Amino acid sequence: MADWIVERGIGEIRAARIVDGAIVEARIEPDDALRAGTVLPARLVRRISVRNEGIVAWDGGEALLHPCPAP
Repeated sequence: MADWIVERGIGEIRAARIVDGAIVEARIEPDDALRAGTVLPARLVRRISVRNEGIVAWDGGEALLHPCPAP
C-alpha cells in the first residue's frame, strides 16, 4: 500500500510517497510558489510579438506569458 507523508517546514512543504517501506517519489514545494490557476494583478512589461509571448510582472515576481493576448 502506498502512503504519502507530508511535512510543513519553514519556507517549504515536503512530501514523500512510501511504498513497501521505501521512498518512491518525493516533492518539495516552496511556500511562495505559484500554482496553476492562481489569479493575481500583474502588468505586461514587454511584448515579444515574434514568438507571440510577453513578460508580465507583479509584486514579487515575473513570468513568461504564452500565448500573449492580442492588444
